[in-house]
Amino acid sequence: MFEQNKKKIITIAAIVLVIILIFLIIWFLLPKKPAEKASVAVNTNTQVNQGLVNEIAKLPPPNQAKIQEENNYTLGLKQLAFSFAERFGSYSNHSGSAGLESLFPLVTARMQSAINKIIANNSYSTSTYEGFNTKALTGDLLNIDQQKAGILVYTQRTYRLADKTPKVFYQNLSLKFLKIGNEWKIDEAVWR
Repeated sequence: MFEQNKKKIITIAAIVLVIILIFLIIWFLLPKKPAEKASVAVNTNTQVNQGLVNEIAKLPPPNQAKIQEENNYTLGLKQLAFSFAERFGSYSNHSGSAGLESLFPLVTARMQSAINKIIANNSYSTSTYEGFNTKALTGDLLNIDQQKAGILVYTQRTYRLADKTPKVFYQNLSLKFLKIGNEWKIDEAVWR
């Protein structure tokens, strides 16, 4: 009797599964109705707010030195500084030195040597988790010319030790860049 009930249950389950499968196949194969286009009100009023135009005309002209500095502060240099700061400042004893070694394409031979010293002086084999996570917040261009640049990156760092409450603190990373060929490379990184 138990065997017959088991066979009935399996048969009913198989039939239900087949019906669901057929329903899903039909659903995906039927063409969908195109969504109706929403009407968008377009403002064709081309009148200019004269008060706003007058206020803009009263503004002082931009500082030419600041404009030149911002033109020299290329997006690539800023992004490189932020990316480097976050990767350089984030590591744990469980991830080993892979994060620091991944910075080698971004740095000069001098900085690569400094990173190798950091790796040699750290113990990555302890069983208790210890690590830092770093987020770049903003940066200041300290100096720039054709071959050198300096950027101060303001970061938020989080220190974690095992299951204790993380400690959040703010630290700045001073970066010196050298232009090698057409690429900017980090030549020095100092936590402040």
